[in-house]
Amino acid sequence: TYVLIGFAAISLVVSSIMIAIIIYTSVLERRKEIGVLRSIAARKKDISTVFISESAILGVISGAIGILLAYILSLIADTILTATLGIPDLAQLAWWHPVMMMLISVALSILSGFVPARIASGCSCPRWGSPPSLCPLWFSIPTAPCVPPFSRRLGRTRETCG
Repeated sequence: TYVLIGFAAISLVVSSIMIAIIIYTSVLERRKEIGVLRSIAARKKDISTVFISESAILGVISGAIGILLAYILSLIADTILTATLGIPDLAQLAWWHPVMMMLISVALSILSGFVPARIASGCSCPRWGSPPSLCPLWFSIPTAPCVPPFSRRLGRTRETCG
């Protein structure tokens, strides 16, 4: 049983890391949206709540899929065990098993979403040309100005892209 507990613990750690990577990727893809939210006076707590909610929703969906798969596999295992051993109801899910699976799934997802949510709420400069000292290291953006081709024709020499 300790080996199974070890495998389950490793899979929970790996899945938590993957959820954190997914939420971090979502943060990186939505830098402009974070900047817009900050410009319309959204608090850091509001931005953090958006990403923690997203990770909780991800946990609920993955927990529901896990419960469905566990239920289907327990039905298959019970049918096979009943046919081979003659012992009915050997592999059954109690009412609290799905509840615990859902709670663990949501809790791990929320814990995995804390770091990316904090990263998202801490970045106050999602635009090009902003000094990287205002951003955390993972949000450091090149400070060289970006001059699109159309602005050269208009006579603008320095314009930031964002």
